Amino acid sequence: MKEALRICQKAIFFSIGYIFIVGSFTYAGSLLTGIDLDKSATQSISMAGLFLKIFELTGTLLTIWIFMKYVNKERLPAIRLKSGVRKEILFGILTSLAIMLAGFSILLLCRQIEVSAINFNVANLLLSIGIFICIAITEEALVRGYILRKLMRHYNKWTALIISSVIFSLMHILNPHITAISIVNLFLAGIILGLPFIFTGNLWCSIAFHFGWNFFQSLFGFSVSGTNFQSVVIQKHQINNLWTGASFGFEGSVICILFQILTIAFFYYLYKKKLTTIPVIALSTVLSN
Repeated sequence: MKEALRICQKAIFFSIGYIFIVGSFTYAGSLLTGIDLDKSATQSISMAGLFLKIFELTGTLLTIWIFMKYVNKERLPAIRLKSGVRKEILFGILTSLAIMLAGFSILLLCRQIEVSAINFNVANLLLSIGIFICIAITEEALVRGYILRKLMRHYNKWTALIISSVIFSLMHILNPHITAISIVNLFLAGIILGLPFIFTGNLWCSIAFHFGWNFFQSLFGFSVSGTNFQSVVIQKHQINNLWTGASFGFEGSVICILFQILTIAFFYYLYKKKLTTIPVIALSTVLSN
């Protein structure tokens, strides 16, 4: 009971610090870029939008650094650039692409969606890549790199993974057009993103998968967690449709649940049975940092 109370106190202290620091950076970024934070349902692909995400990323990394160095008195984990990093990044991106392409194709063949236009703009494409990279690094550094890592000090890795995935889904609870199916999908996404970390101790695959998941979801014309980004594929779908995810995006669809369950099984098999094919950092080393 005392241990649980101590963990809750630390979590509350970190949450307050995170909200204050990241909130300050985000507000400062909004003033400098002229972006209205109240208009969160639509994200324009612009240089200003990219700068705002950089501010949020900076605030998140600064918060983690302050708490690890001055509050928890811990050594910061080293960034590991081994030869297998490129394979992990490529694996994460290609896996997310395969899921989104398969989901889009099935919905298209079943006439749940229609392609009404193609809007290809190189500048917007490059800006969206930058924005989604910032989002992926921000959320992975926070949820997997800090929260999951801390939880693994107090619980076994599976309990820690479940708790961190619940936190990840609750982080999006205020997103526009959130539904019960969306929450389930976000929880499953948290499991997928956490599996590479608990087996390898690094974030490369998780960041790459997270980036690809958001980027390709937007590319194929879906909303991303309830937020509308500019897309290459302009699609038409029914407003309230459990198969397409409607206004929340692919993450709000029932077909996404199936794809994510299959991905969890695939990731578990790959990392558990074929660890020799992936650069592995011993879990004991991670927990001792």
